[in-house]
Formats: sequence, C-alpha cells, structure tokens
Amino acid sequence: MSLDFDPASKTTPNGTWDTTFLSDRDVSSQVPINFVPHPGVYVTAACFGNNIFNDDGIQDCLSNLLSSQIRRYVIDLYWDTTNRRFGLCPVEIPNLSSNASQVATSEGSIVAATSLASGDIEGRQVTSSVTSNATIASGQVTSTTNAPTATYSIIATNGDSQMFQLGPYRCSNTLTLASITSIFSSYLTNTANTLEAKILLWTLNLHVASTWEAPNSPRDSLSPSQLPATGEYVGSHLDSVSNLLYTPGTLLSDRSNLNSSWFRRGNPNDLPLTSYFHTLAKTNGDVETDDGWPSENYIQVAKGKRLLVGFGDFDPGLANYNTTTDSERIYPSNYLSSPQQVSWLSNGELSQGCFYNANEYTVGEVNNSWAVTAINSTNPPNLSYAADNLTTCGISQILNTTINSITADTVPDPYQDFGNQAIFSWTYGEPQNDSSAGPNTKSKFRCALMVSNDTYRGHWRVEYCSNKYRAICREANSPYQWRISGFTVPYDRGDSACMGNSSFDVPRTGLENSYLYNKILHDAQDDPSLLNGVWINFNSLAVENCWITTGVNGSCPYYQTSDATHSRQILIPTIAALIVLILTVLTILVKCSANARDSRKRRRGEGGWDYEGVPS
Repeated sequence: MSLDFDPASKTTPNGTWDTTFLSDRDVSSQVPINFVPHPGVYVTAACFGNNIFNDDGIQDCLSNLLSSQIRRYVIDLYWDTTNRRFGLCPVEIPNLSSNASQVATSEGSIVAATSLASGDIEGRQVTSSVTSNATIASGQVTSTTNAPTATYSIIATNGDSQMFQLGPYRCSNTLTLASITSIFSSYLTNTANTLEAKILLWTLNLHVASTWEAPNSPRDSLSPSQLPATGEYVGSHLDSVSNLLYTPGTLLSDRSNLNSSWFRRGNPNDLPLTSYFHTLAKTNGDVETDDGWPSENYIQVAKGKRLLVGFGDFDPGLANYNTTTDSERIYPSNYLSSPQQVSWLSNGELSQGCFYNANEYTVGEVNNSWAVTAINSTNPPNLSYAADNLTTCGISQILNTTINSITADTVPDPYQDFGNQAIFSWTYGEPQNDSSAGPNTKSKFRCALMVSNDTYRGHWRVEYCSNKYRAICREANSPYQWRISGFTVPYDRGDSACMGNSSFDVPRTGLENSYLYNKILHDAQDDPSLLNGVWINFNSLAVENCWITTGVNGSCPYYQTSDATHSRQILIPTIAALIVLILTVLTILVKCSANARDSRKRRRGEGGWDYEGVPS
C-alpha cells in the first residue's frame, strides 16, 4: 500500500519556528555531517507503543515526526519467513487468501486449517491445534490429541488490507518496508527546495519475526533456506528513494579526490570545514581523506542527495544475512552511529558522557563523530532539558520511549517539543524580527547576541546592531578554541575587534557553542558584563529573517532581490544541472538551424513584425 507524507497542520513550523529551524540548519551547513547532532526516534516506540501496527497510524506518525524536524530514525524490520518479506510487525502474518483452505506447519506437525468465505472475514478467529492424528477438510479440523492452542483473528478489513490480532499485537498485512519508503519518498519530494530540505538518517535493525503460533517467543535461528535470497534483501526495496541516497560508494569516491568533489565548489562558504578531518596531498596534486565526511550543504546542493541508510543490530537468527548485496546502498552496522554512555543528574544535565572537556580542544581529542545515545524512558523527568543538554554536549539524542504512553500519530505535541529542544542556538521565542522590537527600528534589530546569564545559559537572541558589545573570535580556525575581544564594538566592527590569528565567527554546532559558553563563564570572573552578551557573526541585515554567517555585506541565498519573496529553488545536483544546460544549448542550436531552413516561410507584416507562415 502506497502511503504519503500528510502531517497534522499543527506540526508544521511557522512564524518564529520556521526561521529558527532554517537558521539552525544553515549555521551548521559547512560542518561535516558526522559532527552535527540531530534528534531522532525509535519508530517502534514513537509509532507502535500501543502494539498497533497499521497503515494509517504509521502514515500519520511518520508524517508528524518529519514535520516536527526529527532527523534520525531507528527502524525495526522483521523478516517474515512465511511471506518472505521485511515487515514492521514483530509477528509473521498468516498466509491467508479468500476462499482457500490454508494449512500451516511447525516442525512437521499440522497446526491449523481454515477457509475464509467472501464477506465472512470480520472477526473470524482461527485456532492452532497441534495434532497427532488429524483429518483436514475445508473449514474443519479434527484431532484426537490437542496441545494448548494459540489463536489469531482478523479483526478488520479495508480493501486488500486486513488487521490481524496476533497475541498482544494488532498488525496490518500490508504494512511492510515499502510503507516506510513511500512516506519518506513523498516527504522528500514535498520538501525538495532550498528552504525545507534537510538530510535524514536511517538505522535499520533486522529481526526475525515470531511465528503467529508463538507470538511472544523469539526465534533464535533460521535454516539457510529461510534466510532472505536475491531480490528479498533490504537494499532491493529502497528503489523509491534510491536517487536520493548518499551511498557508501559515493562517499569513497568523493574521499579519493577532494579536488573534484567537496573542494570543487568555488564559493568558500560552500566548502566543508577541513578542520574537522584529515587530508593528504598526493604527488599528482589531488587531495584525499580517509576519515572525512561531506557537509550537509555539499550533499544537498552539489549532489542532490537527502538520505543516508545504515544497518544497526542483527538478531542472532539473521547473523548470516548477506550484507554484501546491500552494500551499494546501505552503510555497515553502526557506521552512522557511535553509541555514547551517559549519566544524568535529576535536572536533566549530564554527569557523564558529555564531550565538552575544558582541557581538550582538538577534534582528535574531542571526537564526537556520529555520537548517539538512546533515551529509554522519560527519566530524567525533564526530558526537554535533557534533549538540549545532549545537543550541546555533541550527542544525537534518540528517543526510545512512548511519551506519556501516547504515540505521535495521536498526540504529536510532546514529540514536537522534543525536536524543538534540540535547537542549540536560539533561545525560546527567538529570533525576533524588526516588528517585535517596536516602531522605527527597521534594519537595526537584526544581529545575533550570545547571552550567558542564568536565563539564557549560552543561547542566542536578537539585538540592535548599533549597540556595543565584545565580539567572539575563533582562534586559528579551530572548532573549539575561542577568545573574546578586548573592547566593545557595534556589530559591523566585529571583524576589526578580532586580533592576531583569530576571526569574527559564530558557533556552528552545539558542542562548539558549549566551548564558547564556558570560555565566557571563565572570562566573566574578571568581567561580569560578558554574561550580558557578546556579538556572534550571525545577522539578517540583507533580508529580514534570513540569517547568514557572511558578515554585514553578505547576501541572502534565498532571495533574488531584497524585496522578493523566499525563492524556493528546486534542488538539482550539479551534474544534472550541467546536463540540463547542455540539452538547452542543443535545443537552441537545432531551433536556429530549423529557423534558417524555414526562413522562406517568414513574411514581413505590418509594423515590421515577423510571423510564421503556414506551409501550403
């Protein structure tokens, strides 16, 4: 069954939140994606916490989560040996068809037989009986010795979709991996523009579905014939999103020659930040890396890709699953995640596991590459505060609990709040616009200030650009080394306030922001005024609500002119754009040639206008 992206209207960011999410994405757009934390969910907990696995539920749930800016998804897939497919239900779906007698066997024994008459499906219950001597007829089971029975029932139908009661689970027979890919494909299509596009990440955990006769009993082993075969592997079911995958092969190719990949774009503001990875210059002048990842800006704008998929854990029964076939599309187990052990204080702060360390400043020492941690309950009690702290500690927080025992398809609000709290930059209600500051302030209330008092705790707010504050300066292009200017300046003098081998800049990740925040707290012991704010290189001077890192003379990439509306440009990979250009030129040449041949058909009309004649 094909499903679509169709979120509840209240989950769509608007007003301030729309600007907040866009600017938060853009400020990190040059950082390699493995160093940028994002909020995530375990789909089973967020969508199926009530043990109901149905089509409408997963469509509403994933749509709401995507609209709520959740970027990482841990998806549990169950290999159904009966129907030979990957589904989302933890139990195999009975292989039934209308007007047919079905027989299921387990370990050589006949365990069930039934017929389903047309129009007699609702509420039909089937009992599994292990028999030592059975006579099978349509709709009839006779046995001389019965063991304890297991049952399933079809409790609802909707066209080709049937809802089964399988022990504690209610499962639709049409809910498969294709259901997931169709929703994400619809979302990626609907957001394929420069304002809404974001990178998404999947982690796929592969399990063996329990038999419906024993829905609560895990299966530890499968025979070779029961394992997935060619055409049944996970990767073969990603066709609907395959053109948007940034694949392992593409990564290796890009790494092998950065001059023709990540460094190819001429605008320095589009280049990935090399301070986050090692590079090696080869004798032929090419540059390569063995550990680097591209930035979100490169993946989306230059490559036109939006999705990375990796394996997570495998059940013992799938230990012999052949991942080689999937390697063209799917990264190896835990390649896109590095689990981090954390401990919490009662208020949601981290007592262990935070990557901030006052004595370590290099990326090698502070290596939070792909760091993730699972939140397995709503404890700590302040979940939103915990989400904020994980982001500022350089860790992606993955929610593995059903908040308040309610799934996101029914009540998306707490999941939306969870996503909102992962914003490391702006404090709640920011960035305000000019109208929020009152009359006669046009073009002045558009510069970002980082405030470190007890109210803001290192988050940002908007300030009048003409006011004077110290400026923050990045040392030697290092992600985690900062200094504060020795004197106050208006915003447009921030560059001149940074001396020596430092530059006026802005924190680009939550962890960078933490290092700057703690630097301010340290220096504020001698100058408490620093707590009230320091300038960061982030402004919307060019166009209101378009926040940029390129200084007072920078331009907004989403506007063609200063008074134009947002330009929702469709994302087209660079290569595809060149192909379009070449085809356009060829079309023009063919047209010109045709016009030359048909010049005899042109006649001069009144007023000197040419018009096409009609061949006789």
